[in-house]
Amino acid sequence: MWRIAAALGLACVFSASAQEIRVFGQADSEADITPANGASPLNPGNVLNVPLFADVSDLTLFGDVTANDKRWKIKLKLHASSDWT
Repeated sequence: MWRIAAALGLACVFSASAQEIRVFGQADSEADITPANGASPLNPGNVLNVPLFADVSDLTLFGDVTANDKRWKIKLKLHASSDWT
């Protein structure tokens, strides 16, 4: 969490002299139903207890700050994912 605060703090400090500030991202979510195959030689009788339902969510944010003279650039990438099984 402190990394996010530091990156946003740097963006605010440099925003007065920055030519360009960009923030963009992507969010995804996926769900599926996968019954276990009891005849599988790798998981006979579902001994591994494969769940029937699965949910996966991803969030990715990108950002960058560039100086007027293009001498420096700060980039930020934040990625989070979760698995709801």
